[in-house]
Amino acid sequence: MLISTSMRAESQFFFISGKGSMPPSPPMATTERRRRCGQRQRRDKHKRGSSMKVAGAGDGAAAVMTTVEDVPDHLLEVILLRLDSSVSLLRAAAACTRWRRVVADAGFLRSFRSLHGARHVAGRYHTVDPSFGWPPSAGGSSVVFVPSSPPVIGVASRFFSLDFLPDYDDGNSWSWELVDSRGGLLLFSKKRKSTGRWAAMADARGFSFPDLVVCEPLTRRYQGIASAVYFRRHPCLGVFLLDGDAADADDTGGGGIGMSNFRVVAALHDRTWQHDGAVPLACVFTSGSDGGWRVLQSAAAAAVDLPERFDFINFAGRAGGCLYWGIDGEDGAMLVLDVATMRFSIDMFPETIRASYDKWTFRVIDGGYALRVVRVMRNDLKVFAQLAGSGEWVVERLVSLPEATRELPGRRETYFRQEAKIVAANAAYVLLTPQEKKRWLFSVELETGKVERRHERNRGRRRRRRQRRKRASTKQLTAAATVQDVPDHVLEMILLRVDSSACLVRAAASCRRWRRVVADAAFLHSFRTLHGAHRVAGVYRTVDPAYGRPLPGGNFVFVPSTPLAAGDSCCFALDFLPYGGRNSWELLDCRGGLLLLSKKRPRFGGVATSRRFTDLVVCEPLTRRYQVIRCPANLKFFMCLGVFLLDDDAATGGVSNFRVIAVLFDHHRWLDYRGMPMSMMFSSSGSGGDGTWQVVQWETIDDVDLPHWIEHITFVGRANGRIYWGIDNEDVATLVLDESTTEFAITMFPENVWAPYDKYTFRVIGDGDDGALRVVRVINNDLKVFTQLAGGGEWVLEKTVSLPEATRGLPGREEGLFFQHGEAMIVAASAAYVLVTPREKAWMFSVELDTMEVEREHDRNWYPGPAYQYESLPWPPALQVCTDG
Repeated sequence: MLISTSMRAESQFFFISGKGSMPPSPPMATTERRRRCGQRQRRDKHKRGSSMKVAGAGDGAAAVMTTVEDVPDHLLEVILLRLDSSVSLLRAAAACTRWRRVVADAGFLRSFRSLHGARHVAGRYHTVDPSFGWPPSAGGSSVVFVPSSPPVIGVASRFFSLDFLPDYDDGNSWSWELVDSRGGLLLFSKKRKSTGRWAAMADARGFSFPDLVVCEPLTRRYQGIASAVYFRRHPCLGVFLLDGDAADADDTGGGGIGMSNFRVVAALHDRTWQHDGAVPLACVFTSGSDGGWRVLQSAAAAAVDLPERFDFINFAGRAGGCLYWGIDGEDGAMLVLDVATMRFSIDMFPETIRASYDKWTFRVIDGGYALRVVRVMRNDLKVFAQLAGSGEWVVERLVSLPEATRELPGRRETYFRQEAKIVAANAAYVLLTPQEKKRWLFSVELETGKVERRHERNRGRRRRRRQRRKRASTKQLTAAATVQDVPDHVLEMILLRVDSSACLVRAAASCRRWRRVVADAAFLHSFRTLHGAHRVAGVYRTVDPAYGRPLPGGNFVFVPSTPLAAGDSCCFALDFLPYGGRNSWELLDCRGGLLLLSKKRPRFGGVATSRRFTDLVVCEPLTRRYQVIRCPANLKFFMCLGVFLLDDDAATGGVSNFRVIAVLFDHHRWLDYRGMPMSMMFSSSGSGGDGTWQVVQWETIDDVDLPHWIEHITFVGRANGRIYWGIDNEDVATLVLDESTTEFAITMFPENVWAPYDKYTFRVIGDGDDGALRVVRVINNDLKVFTQLAGGGEWVLEKTVSLPEATRGLPGREEGLFFQHGEAMIVAASAAYVLVTPREKAWMFSVELDTMEVEREHDRNWYPGPAYQYESLPWPPALQVCTDG
């Protein structure tokens, strides 16, 4: 168990003035120096005498020489509040007893923290578990204070020694063992004679509740807490320090924790003999004159059943204001105590996390912004993180312990044949050991996944030799500066210079500290101000088999938009998709950083097979995560008009927060040989849904009826929050779905825009700079762009180009094109360009809508099909964990 403390007195400072504070003058070497010194002393004495006479005459009393001890407490507080460093405040607290009392005052500390921010970590108190390290010598302490790196300047380790703690009458010079810390306080329990471990027990009966002591090393104060007679027959699950009550916090002016304002909670195992089981029991000790132990009995605790055997329950960690215990033989069930409400409950982690539960391979840690679980599974160290809001669990880090430790000193090939054990874990690192040799300790940094053995936390309490200690005390080591030494404000300036959001995502994925800086709202606002709101990393281009040869490995390919993305094309590959990888899926839609794909349908069987509703998958290439959306059994035989990803302004995006709408074709209920549309909505758990398909609209609409044959209905575009389908032989009618209201309607375009309608010569586009709705038509081999004016709804011809004339000089142009088989066909259209081919052959070229220029050299002409822009912002949820807290 590793325990670290952040000292409440956060800095120290030496304030010295007045007579006697000057160092003694060096001896004079010559007679001239002695003469000058004597003259200077006589002159200073004369000035002091004159000033004292004047003061005495004015006050009516003789003036007294003042020193720093004559400064009143309220002025001393004002002076110490001006310190700009918690290190200096710690040095000041170590100067004398009076200064230490002023600095340790709760009201002073609250004022200092409001002016100067967070606390300074002075160091860590390390303990030793006898199961994994050498136990302390007889009568010796099992607690060692290790200063932080770099150490607090001017503060010696003796200020954090615990030699002031009381001794019991049993002759043991060190009668306590450390069990918890919080702020600047430490919690100790009376050491049992049978064992030196808090969590160990000799048999299933457990052990009696011990006496406790709470101390503050900086002020060398302590308070003993005797165990109540009622508690001594109850096995103890653990004791923990808590902040003081709100009322006490107001009285002390602190709101934190101190010797006059703290609480201790004890979790007990209360057996119910009549049911061969047990229930948890919470007891709280409150400091103060009216404090003491209180038993908190609740109906919620009585409803929580525990095993009768106490040794089946093991402490698993403390995170997010809750305490966790694992229960053996209960399918991974966890006992949870909410320290805010003091209520017990039983929680079940997902199967992927609690599978093959073992108390030595499971820890719950606090990641600051998200709850995390550390597991050892088949000697792979896995860190699971729970996303805020959605509650979804994702694998944040994976380290193969046999491979990562292969080059460490002392590593043997026989290690890791059995599952490794977790010795201790916190938000920064995990301490582990192989079962083959329990005293071969190594640690894994959770930010970087780095494995090492040279840190002092891996040393345990080895038997020390006097000569080794002497050499270590005289050896001076100067650590080389690394990138981790760069301050946060300098790191922000560096990352703001990055000219690509894709590169910024890579930087955010490097370590937790960089992710915290990048995910900060102020930083993102500055970055978007400099580089734009969204940066396009590339385009996923598809190939329609009607116009070109299928691509190897699927119907789509990623084309990067920048050289940086080109170097990282593997980050946008879809080889992680299930059921055969990308070969088994077709790309349907893209929104932000998400892709929507459908299971490939067989090409045989005609329209009835190729347009049938099937399974879907939503994936995030950057984080290589996906969610499969199964087709309900009652919808497998419905024809599908289209499936689309929807925007959600209230959502944060990502695999855990999205919506999918599917438009299906159903037979009309009242009219023969007619059809009607039906809309289904899938909402993930993070966007307020339950992760299932829901019928949005499935009633007969008098104004919306469709042809009986689905091949007469063709998707023609998506623009300005609406989805459009053209209908053959329906007198210029168009089926429209409003994405915001999910309501269907029939819209009639003007005759000059619609006629003569052909599904190959008509597209609806939008999302231009002015937000106007546009229609692209090929009429008599002229490409025409119609625009709807704002307000009145009038349609005007905005641009036109003759395709036979504009393409005449392009390479591969043949004279017979555009004349033998009628109109050219629109293959794909967007707000920027239109991809066109003559009917005579698949000869692709594109028209830029801004300039109406025709060209064939662009890469979009190589892939005859729709294209989907992939944006690297907004951020993936895996990088957004630290902003959701």
